[in-house]
Amino acid sequence: METAGARLLAADLVPLMDHPRVIGLAEFMNFPGLLFKDLGCLEKLQAFRGRHVDGRAPLLRGKDLNGCISAGIRTGHEATSAEGALEKLRKGLRVLVREGSVSKDLHVLIPVLTERHAPFLAFCTDDRNPPDIAEHGHLEYMIRTAIALGAPPLAVYRAASLSAAEAFGLKDRGLIAPGKRADIAVIDTLDRRAQFGCDTGRAVPATGLPVPAGDPASEDHRPWHGGCGPVRGDRALAYCCGSNALPLSAAVNRRARTGQVTLWGSVARSVARRRKPKGKGLSARPVG
Repeated sequence: METAGARLLAADLVPLMDHPRVIGLAEFMNFPGLLFKDLGCLEKLQAFRGRHVDGRAPLLRGKDLNGCISAGIRTGHEATSAEGALEKLRKGLRVLVREGSVSKDLHVLIPVLTERHAPFLAFCTDDRNPPDIAEHGHLEYMIRTAIALGAPPLAVYRAASLSAAEAFGLKDRGLIAPGKRADIAVIDTLDRRAQFGCDTGRAVPATGLPVPAGDPASEDHRPWHGGCGPVRGDRALAYCCGSNALPLSAAVNRRARTGQVTLWGSVARSVARRRKPKGKGLSARPVG
């Protein structure tokens, strides 16, 4: 398939299986070897049986696709047609919609990106080179493009967040909910880049650089009951609400003055905001 510069056997991979940062077998590429029952391929899949196995099944349909899925492969990023993606979804394979610098499948898969299918879709940038990332963006570029092409925003943001976390078994993130990791992005409108973010309770601006000491975003604000943090001028801020990492955090910007702001974090959620008595900031309550 490719020249990797090394030969990794099942015996080389097994010692790494229980490392805390290992969730499974990444991109099992040799699908011809699997279909023709190559012993080395089968040993790897047997070793990771019951764990996540990321696959690769370009143009596979019918019984060949059945064989790959039956062997334990759970995700694939080689869907290049809407019909092929739908077959994979119907057979239980989660589809990673790919939009890289060379391989670009987002446009052709837009018909599949619906609220019905979004729980079983995720986004993939295999591979996106640094100039493209710098000029256009990364996953947020896929989000903006998908919405511009007519995909439902809720489906798009779900695929970019909760669905991806669930596909890879990352149960501590992907959803703005009590007890989940506070990995949140704050945006002005649904098709713009993030203004501010919050990861495990630490506020991070869109540049990705740490918040300087003394910046309002670096302060530790205690949450109001069921609510969020305060407005700070025209800047969008994000705070983790307390030590339990309750991720329904403050996301307030200039639109908050109108009484309405949209918060899209790890999962899309619309919140209405109303002013509290002076000195008590804003609170939030879900409206949909």
